[in-house]
Amino acid sequence: MDIQNLGWDIQDLGWNLKTVGFGGTIFFTLLSCWGLYQQSRKIWHHESGQSVSALWFSYNIFLFAVNIVFGHSQRSFALMINGCLCSLMHLPLLIGLEKFKGFSRLEKLLMVLYGFLFLFMIAMPFKTALYLVFSFGNAFAQCMQPWEIWRKKNSGMVEAKLLMVYWSSSVFWIIYAIATKNLALEIICPVYLVILTVTLALWKKYQVKPASGSS
Repeated sequence: MDIQNLGWDIQDLGWNLKTVGFGGTIFFTLLSCWGLYQQSRKIWHHESGQSVSALWFSYNIFLFAVNIVFGHSQRSFALMINGCLCSLMHLPLLIGLEKFKGFSRLEKLLMVLYGFLFLFMIAMPFKTALYLVFSFGNAFAQCMQPWEIWRKKNSGMVEAKLLMVYWSSSVFWIIYAIATKNLALEIICPVYLVILTVTLALWKKYQVKPASGSS
């Protein structure tokens, strides 16, 4: 099979912007997996999901799964690798949230809906439009994280390492989107960047201070 004739994102790799974007997205995909591990570890270690948005992370696993389908339609190995690895890394996180925080009835119903939407994404031909719609849905879900921190005036178990990884990753996804002329990513990635900036600012403002005299 001659991959050079299939239009995949790795065929033009070399000393160019596309290579920088591709390499950056793979690197930050691996770093995101590390960040997700840190978030899961924090929840399980403290046996608490305080201030962690169950809605955002439950939607996130859906959107990362959609990345696999959309990546295949766009001949993007970067998106497919990102979707596969990050979807898997969400599983222990969500199990921890269910165990130590619990999902509301609405959140459980939404997860069922996400499953049907994933199948809809596979079946429908207009994947770019659907991906953009789902991505804006994720932007709304992502807003629930800064909202939860602000509402509780406490950063709780929210892991700043993951937020910083996501922030940096968004910068590289913007580079990748421009290099590959991927309109959906060009539109949504800057939106994610703004929301993550606000989330980090609120985390800093309401971060949990260590007790006086503690090591």
